Amino acid sequence: MTRGSKDYLEDMLNMSEFPNINDSQSEIPQFFAGCNVLITGGSGFLGQLLIEKLLRQYNIINMYIIKCKKFLPCHQNFFSFVYISTAYSQCVNNFIEERYYPAPMETDKILTLIDIMDDEKLDKFMPTLIDDWPNSYAYTKAIAEDTVRQYSIGIPVCIVRPSIIIPTADEPVSGWINNIHGAIGIVLGSAIGLLRTLHCDPNKTADLVPADYVISHLIVAGWDTAKRRNTLLSIESANPDVPETERVPIYNYVSMCQNPITWKKFMKLNELYGMQVPSTHVIWYYMFFLNKYKFMHNINVIILHMIPAVLVDTVLFLIGRKPMLLKMYKKINKFSSLISYFSSNEWRFNNDAVVKLWSRVTPADRQIFNFNMNNLKWELYLKNMMPGLRVHIVKDPMDTLDKGREKYRRRIYHYSLLTVITVLLVWGIISLINRMMSFL
Repeated sequence: MTRGSKDYLEDMLNMSEFPNINDSQSEIPQFFAGCNVLITGGSGFLGQLLIEKLLRQYNIINMYIIKCKKFLPCHQNFFSFVYISTAYSQCVNNFIEERYYPAPMETDKILTLIDIMDDEKLDKFMPTLIDDWPNSYAYTKAIAEDTVRQYSIGIPVCIVRPSIIIPTADEPVSGWINNIHGAIGIVLGSAIGLLRTLHCDPNKTADLVPADYVISHLIVAGWDTAKRRNTLLSIESANPDVPETERVPIYNYVSMCQNPITWKKFMKLNELYGMQVPSTHVIWYYMFFLNKYKFMHNINVIILHMIPAVLVDTVLFLIGRKPMLLKMYKKINKFSSLISYFSSNEWRFNNDAVVKLWSRVTPADRQIFNFNMNNLKWELYLKNMMPGLRVHIVKDPMDTLDKGREKYRRRIYHYSLLTVITVLLVWGIISLINRMMSFL
């Protein structure tokens, strides 16, 4: 574990409120007490939150944070294995159930392909390889799930498929995140005035889940798998041909089944609460469009992104400064094009296994490991999330809020003045053209 991750954990532990755990009623903390826990990907966003939650709740003997390159033999005291996939690993299907699907390529074949091809050739071949999948992430997750299926014989294992992960709701603090991937990149880009348009069907469901809810679900899924491991393994030994859905629990951890929210409502609430806490780093006045049709989105990209970028970079060049906005917008447009696949489509999910898992959790443990999406109040969540993005991502403390509001008011005046000038300029050009045409 790096020094940076250690500092992060100390900060989170200091900021967190420690719940009062009644050992006589809470089963899950008792199970983890004294356990050895092995974590891969501990430096990532979810990994850091998982480590923080485990350290805060349990008296764990050892925690191993490693990167595995080969399959490891299973020890007899191996109680539970949890693999984190994504709800979009099977996004080539409109309806995604909590079961295994045929892999797009066998594990051994993809590993062989990686061994025999260098990175440059692999990058060129990747678009052909992934075919209908939107990106290599979802494609490789589909293969990884099949890898778990192949190598999980005799191992108590489960697969968790979270949908789009967004900042924490409650733990260790509300609104915490350390990256701008996915939906948060859209929220932040529009909040500071850089992103003005997105190819998105506003009436489609935005399947979003808070990161701390995901962590609680991971821990409970691991506990439940360990608790039922003898049952799961006995089913497997009694009938080796038993369906994988009975042998390996798969959880579609999504929000649309119990607590859906549309992209339109999500962005409207972000606009509402974001304007209450504007950052001092705001570049432009908030103006953001969700375009159902790709054609209209492309027009908006030209008018709202590319033309302003060319104008600003021209001015920067003339005054001897380095042009930067056009290059920045090329990256932004590439990012938004990756998101558009998920914001312009909608999937239906089955999450019966998640609902049944919640029913097996005791009332005491539900207070500690809240992953029931019914409990999430979207308006309250987003009201707390926007200050979190301001502080944790933009690195703009709340004590600069008055400065941020004053700067935002100036941006409104600037925007209004520029709009009037633009309208007059366009009107003047049209009038001039009409006069010239009258002389012909």
